[in-house]
Amino acid sequence: MKFNCYRWKIKASKEKKQSGYIKASSISMAKKKLTFLGVSQSFNIRRVLYQPATAFAINIKESYDFFSSLQQLFSSGIGLIDCLKLIEKSTKNGKIIMLTNELVLSIKNGTSLSGALNSSGFKFSKNYIQLITVGEASGNLDGILLSITDMLRKKISLRKKIISALIYPTCIIATVFLVFSVLFLFIIPQFETIYANSHTTLPWFTKLLLYFSKHFAASGTGSLFVITTTFVFLSYFYKKNNSIKNHIQLMLLKLPLIKNIYQLNQQANITLALQTTLSAGITIENALEQAIDTTDTIFYRAHLKNIITLVKSGRSFSSALNLNPILPPSAQHLIKVSEHTGKLDDGLKKIGQQLTEQLDLIIENLSSLIEPFIIIFLGGMIGIIIIAMYLPIFQLGSVF
Repeated sequence: MKFNCYRWKIKASKEKKQSGYIKASSISMAKKKLTFLGVSQSFNIRRVLYQPATAFAINIKESYDFFSSLQQLFSSGIGLIDCLKLIEKSTKNGKIIMLTNELVLSIKNGTSLSGALNSSGFKFSKNYIQLITVGEASGNLDGILLSITDMLRKKISLRKKIISALIYPTCIIATVFLVFSVLFLFIIPQFETIYANSHTTLPWFTKLLLYFSKHFAASGTGSLFVITTTFVFLSYFYKKNNSIKNHIQLMLLKLPLIKNIYQLNQQANITLALQTTLSAGITIENALEQAIDTTDTIFYRAHLKNIITLVKSGRSFSSALNLNPILPPSAQHLIKVSEHTGKLDDGLKKIGQQLTEQLDLIIENLSSLIEPFIIIFLGGMIGIIIIAMYLPIFQLGSVF
């Protein structure tokens, strides 16, 4: 049976409208499903021609909000179904509303929370579902929800640090582009008019700047179009083509500064996932299989699969890691010691803290490393432009 994607929106006059997406074979079935899931009958619904990529995907921020709210309510002694209903009433996020309604119906029909999450129409990491399965079996669901919340909080913190590190150079580059655009579009053309009436011989670099300024508007627009189009195509093929994705990721692993940030972020995420799952009592083989879902980098995924194969064949985790060095040498040594002492999760926790501290240090130093180069470049280019534009004027002054 073919399913279409429909967007629904609750009618509200004062409050912020609740909205979301739903899959159904027809608009009438979509309305019945919404009513069955407990959504208010006062809603607008329409079919969308394509399903947005984020329509049924729970991002990391939404996952954190959901699991942190569930953990806080569940730890206070409230029943699981009542917790989900309270979350549904307190949110305006359409995806969370649909998710909680689906979970409530599944749990009422006898399904566990992990089974309900796995069978829902929303995509959750297998890591979270496996952890919840362990928590339900051991009777420590509260502790597992707390571990998941803590893991998500650390991931969000790492992501914010990386974004903050990229904001500064991006703003500087945008400012440089704006300054040069103003110079070439408005300032330098004024000098061209003066020089055209003076009938003087101009230096070659002044002629070059005037020529570039004259053609900047057309060439700049064309270049911007080409860059934008290239970026859009690369983004599309990055998601669809593993070969292009692998080449781009390998390029990132070779760029100065970016390489260190990229590596440390991936290593910290993998270490965090392993530490959380091992602390919950999951075997090292299952923990490694779940750690694969924490990274989309082909390089790390391939090495993790090799490690899993070696561990299943009887090798220790530390020896398999030596053959597939996805972590720094100091981390590999600490893992070897932790395996001998039987405290691998504690060792991974220390490694995660070390990697996070290294990432913090690089991000803090990034702006101080980039700023001098940008200032020298910007000052040098503006100085060259000023000299090129005013030198003919000085020549005219010496003639008169």
